[in-house]
Parts: sequence; C-alpha cells; structure tokens
Amino acid sequence: LLEGAARGESLRRAAAVANRAGEPRVAEALFSQALEVFREAGCRRLEGIALGDLAIVNRVTGRVGPAGRCYEQALAISRELHDRHLEGVTLSNLGALFRAGGRIEEAASVLEQALAIHRERGDRHFEGLTLLNLGGLHLGEDQRVRAEEEYKQALVLYRALGDRRFEGVALGELATLYVDTGRLDKAALAFEEALSLHRETGHRRALGAHLCNRSLLFIALRQIDNARASWTQGSAILVEIGDTPELENRRSEMRRACSDAGLPTLEEVSA
Repeated sequence: LLEGAARGESLRRAAAVANRAGEPRVAEALFSQALEVFREAGCRRLEGIALGDLAIVNRVTGRVGPAGRCYEQALAISRELHDRHLEGVTLSNLGALFRAGGRIEEAASVLEQALAIHRERGDRHFEGLTLLNLGGLHLGEDQRVRAEEEYKQALVLYRALGDRRFEGVALGELATLYVDTGRLDKAALAFEEALSLHRETGHRRALGAHLCNRSLLFIALRQIDNARASWTQGSAILVEIGDTPELENRRSEMRRACSDAGLPTLEEVSA
C-alpha cells in the first residue's frame, strides 16, 4: 500500500481525473483526502498544489469564499518556498476567481503578474490559460480588440503545444467574441471546431458552456429551434456537472440576447 506523499499524490491524481470527467463532488472528496495526507507528511509544495486544486472545485461549484481561502493559502506556500511555478498558477486561478466576482481591477492586476511569471519561466500552457482569462476579462469590459488578440495568442500557443483540450477552449471563446462583433460566419465555423474538440477530449464543462454560447449565434441568425436545442443541451450538461456559476453566467447572456432580439427567453420557448 502507498503511504505518505505517494498516497497523497495518488489521491490527487484520481481527483484530477474525476474533475476532468465532470464529477466535481467526487473530485472534492479526493482532493480533500490528498490535502490531509500532504499536511500529515509535511509536504508543503504538494499541500499548496492540492489547495489550488480544491479551490478550483470550490469555484466551479459556486463556493467563492472557500475557493478564495484555498488560493490565499496556496499563494502563501508558494512564496514561502520561492516556487515561481506554483505562484504563477495560483495567481492565474485567483485572477479568474476575482473576475467571476466582479473584482475587475484586482483580477487584472493578479493576471498580469501571473502572465509575467509564466513568460519568465517559459511555461507556455499556463501562459495560454492566463491569456484566456485576460481575454474574458477584457471582453467583459468591452475591450474587444484586446480580447481577440489574447484569445488568438492563446490559440497559437495551444496549437503549437498540441494541446487539443485547450485549443478547443480558445476556439470557443473566439467564437463567442465573433458573435458579439457580428462575424457570424466565422463564429459558426469556430463553434463547430471547438465543440468537436470538446467531445474528442471529453471536456464536458467547456462543451456545456460553448453549446450555451452557440445559442447566441442562432439567436442572432433567428434560428430559434436551433438556439433552443443548443441551449437545452448545454445547460443540461452544466446542471449535470454541478457548475451553477457557469450556468448562471450563460443564462444571463442568453436572456440579454433574447431581449435584444425581441424574443422570449429560450427557457420560455421550451416551456
């Protein structure tokens, strides 16, 4: 039987598999066990990593307070150990949390710090992830040109790395921006490619979010049956995996698009 840090890492890896498969409750239980094992073994770096993992699960299931506390603890450990990789990853994720909570200036500050660290270290995966977070932040602030540049930089990075999971994420975010800027043909192609990659890589959270976002394209095209079908599929996935914050964000965008188009919401249409 595995003991100490080896047992903790085995639990953490199993939790990561569950999280990627869209099973946050299972992931949370396993991450919590791993964290306890690392603390008992005195493995500070692995404790910091597990705290960051646990924070992500808390964030996607709507528990902002616990997520923030986990990130703050992970950040303190990274700085105590002078671990620039862990510090950069934690700052990237903390920035996403701040952005989701509307703390825009704080989000921008920590994301820029994270981006500098990832570039300093040549960590291209997390550079791409931070660019995606910055793109989302700037799109939300109506800085569309800057957001598009960041999404495209992330897409180039992930294609160079052969990371098809995050290539799909970048394409889906670009597709959403294309809808927002009226480039509907480009949006349709990008959504098609993104959704194919999400299915290929089993990225259920991104599949659910981008199916919901594709409904915005169909609303713009006034293809209401297609919009309703895409919304229904995407929202069902987000409900299934327990990602309430993402679902509420998507629902807000869908209702706004329907209102702007003079249409009932897709939930009303499907009732």
